[in-house]
Amino acid sequence: MNSSVIVRMMQNLINKKFYDGKDEAIEKLDVYFAMNRISEEEYMDLVMLAEEMYPDPVDPESTPDTTDPVDPPVEIPVE
Repeated sequence: MNSSVIVRMMQNLINKKFYDGKDEAIEKLDVYFAMNRISEEEYMDLVMLAEEMYPDPVDPESTPDTTDPVDPPVEIPVE
């Protein structure tokens, strides 16, 4: 399998979110890069694509609450 076939295959898999997460996709890329199956430039492009397609999950407890507090209803006396 030549470099261009591997790059297209990995682009398709990453774009379709085939892997469970970014780390799994990057581990696959690490193997191809370590075995000299893809170039450094191709590796970096694919890692950036994986980072874009698999964003880090946001912890809802760590984000500040920016919603406006609801004011309690005001009772107006009736005469």
